[in-house]
Amino acid sequence: MNKPLVILTNLLAAIAPYFTFMEYHDYPYLSLEATVYFLCFAGVGLGLGVLAANVSPRRAVIITAIVLFFSYDFQFNNSLSSNIIVVFYMVLIVFLLRKLKTNGYKICCAALVAFILSTLVVGVEDVSSDVRFAAKASQYAKGGNKPVIVHIVLDEHIGLNGVPPNQPGGKKFIRAIRSSYEKLDYTLFENAYSEHSYTRFSLALAFNNVAEIQQELQLNKNAAQWMSRHFMLAKNSYLKEMSKRGYRIFIRQSSYLNFCAAQDVTYTRCQTYDFGKLQGVAKTDLSLGSKMLLFASFHIQNTRTRINLITLVRGLEISWSFLFKDGDKSHQPNWVGKLVSWERPLIGALSHANALDQLGDAVVKAEPGDLYFAHLLQPHFPYVYNADCQVRPVSQWIHRGTNIGYNRNDQDLRNRIYSGYFSHTLCVNQKIKNFTERLKKAGVLDNTVIVVHGDHGSRILVNELQPDEYNDPVAHREAHSTLFAVRIPGKQAPNRKHAASISAILWELIDNGFSTIPPDTSRGALSILVPNAKLQKYTRIKYLGEKLTGE
Repeated sequence: MNKPLVILTNLLAAIAPYFTFMEYHDYPYLSLEATVYFLCFAGVGLGLGVLAANVSPRRAVIITAIVLFFSYDFQFNNSLSSNIIVVFYMVLIVFLLRKLKTNGYKICCAALVAFILSTLVVGVEDVSSDVRFAAKASQYAKGGNKPVIVHIVLDEHIGLNGVPPNQPGGKKFIRAIRSSYEKLDYTLFENAYSEHSYTRFSLALAFNNVAEIQQELQLNKNAAQWMSRHFMLAKNSYLKEMSKRGYRIFIRQSSYLNFCAAQDVTYTRCQTYDFGKLQGVAKTDLSLGSKMLLFASFHIQNTRTRINLITLVRGLEISWSFLFKDGDKSHQPNWVGKLVSWERPLIGALSHANALDQLGDAVVKAEPGDLYFAHLLQPHFPYVYNADCQVRPVSQWIHRGTNIGYNRNDQDLRNRIYSGYFSHTLCVNQKIKNFTERLKKAGVLDNTVIVVHGDHGSRILVNELQPDEYNDPVAHREAHSTLFAVRIPGKQAPNRKHAASISAILWELIDNGFSTIPPDTSRGALSILVPNAKLQKYTRIKYLGEKLTGE
């Protein structure tokens, strides 16, 4: 057995995922955390290589096969769809290395070197893009004296009526949001709500004709599939109508949703950012340990290794829950919660931290008839900013969902989640304030209509709601109540108190050409769309969050 060749094979297999990871995230190689991360991979590979080189050939093959498996799993996420494929992959590697012996290691080394070099030279697939479309002359001619419209969707921004009245810090939060928007001459629809509690569905409902959607839902036997198609918003009646009216449409979006694929829409520019990139972390003051934890968390996110670990941990939690019928988390070892927390490494807020600044750069140069639409993953969990827009320590980041294994958020956990949520949302509020004041300073605010709304509520629920349990007014508000603020130059109006869906408000604005604030009036029966237990059809039920909770 050629010992140096065995060591080199394991070393190359161990460091290959490092280069793929860094290239994907556009992370600076010369940063301290990147260097330490490389040394971790190299150390593991070198250590296992030395071990393999000093055992029997059969055991050396097994060790190398394991290292090659992890190398593959950590680079090609989601490609190993089942443990059966994992077993087949391992058996195949062992067979080839046993059969080819030294030549097998040579082939592995050559393939790994070629792969690493190609990764460094060619890079990896990047979903970020900036596409400019050739605008038709007739479209520009229609611009005329139309206002500039800025339409911003803030992901998971709760409405004022959705904040639980007894939640610590809730009243202060409501006053801060209301005061900030009022001082900037926005009109708040304090009781606005979304018709669905998930982004991909709520925005499809908001941006399309409600009657048309309802008809399709009734005709379609599998409503879940129909709604999933709208996850990519193949239909967008809103943008279609604005395009028809001659607006030049500029989109800034995350890779989570695609607003640039709608039928019969003429786009001018579409900018897409990858909400899963860690590049923004390099510019923060997070500690070395925190950055390393994020690296590991993201690296393991979509691997078969992670799936098996989470399955194991959840099994342990279910066992604890079974042994301790009250579901008391004090019986749960600390490491269980820490391992599960690795399951939620979403930091879209950091991947596009300067999104509103960049949007401001474009809007100050806008021309009449320009429509700027932006969907920002803020203040989406894990709530990485404090109220002053400083990045919070990673140990304070938290997921907004129910506690895994117990299907509930107790009050202590809700308080911690809401504390982070309020802080991050106040930071977003400050960014909106800065954006608006920048337009004013540039002298373009009086020619610009600004619409800011959420997609659904905070969804910081006591229990994860099931379709047949959707009968709690507080849960309705937390899941559906969402921000809706409008600023139309010269049309300041008092805040609106009546409940209204974001779809109803938006289409009233569309119908009046964004020239008038919709009135504060009752809009008849209020409803939300919920799936049945098998997700085969959707049913409209009464929205129970209509009553004003007050401060």
